[in-house]
Amino acid sequence: MYKRSLGIFLTLLLSYAGLSYWQNKSDSDRLETFRNKLEIQGKYKELGRAVFARKNVAAGILITDDFVEERELPINQIPGQAACHTSDVVGRKARFSIGKETIVSNYNLDPYPAYLPVMAVQAKKLIRRGTPIDDEAVELVQSSSEKLTAANFEKISDVLGRVAKRDIVSGQILDRDQIIPRGFEIDANR
Repeated sequence: MYKRSLGIFLTLLLSYAGLSYWQNKSDSDRLETFRNKLEIQGKYKELGRAVFARKNVAAGILITDDFVEERELPINQIPGQAACHTSDVVGRKARFSIGKETIVSNYNLDPYPAYLPVMAVQAKKLIRRGTPIDDEAVELVQSSSEKLTAANFEKISDVLGRVAKRDIVSGQILDRDQIIPRGFEIDANR
């Protein structure tokens, strides 16, 4: 019985030692890979330019030179739709408010550049005049900014529960002229 217990104990001990060795080897391999990545990033750190807001910019404000500045930073920290030059931003209006010390995105500016993909609400099926719009009737699609206007809806929640003024055909992008405003929206406009 003693020999058998000793054999089981030694087997378990060797198994544990083997697992510990492989786990530590795996950890050391991951650490070495991480160190190599850091070394590569340090050697090949490319810099790019992005436009930052010097101060808070309210929605609808025309952006002038005193609102923005260009800064250089690592290219991996620049978002995909960031404005890269102040000349791309100055003279355009802020579509949304822009916080101080944040990178200015082309999505924040009016008009959207023609090439910029934006989201729009589209009818999935025929919506009859006088019918309330539900989530089965509409979907969010990506479209080119040159095809859309400020009257188009960018979120499905903006149209749910509203009533169609006239028939809206399948595939049509919804805009404010096709939809009856909600009661509280009518009061807000007076």
